[in-house]
Amino acid sequence: VALLINIFGTRKIHLFVKSIYQGIMFQNPNFQYVKTARNWLIFFGCYNVISVLSAMYNFNIFVAFASVCNIAVCIIAASLIGKYLVPKTYY
Repeated sequence: VALLINIFGTRKIHLFVKSIYQGIMFQNPNFQYVKTARNWLIFFGCYNVISVLSAMYNFNIFVAFASVCNIAVCIIAASLIGKYLVPKTYY
């Protein structure tokens, strides 16, 4: 199950990054899968909390530090995507 989640989640993030690259190359800012990539990054950030807890349980400080760094990267990337790329709707 975890393998399938990683395959489908990282595929959407990859398609989003690819659309950013193509938008820059062809001067067409039509980004695809913006909200989906943001949601998957938040999911992966929350999912890595489990690996931090299991690493701390096994007293493995290096794995815990790497997982905390991965959580920070996921949350920062999701925040930047949400701030700059998700279209805002005003009512």
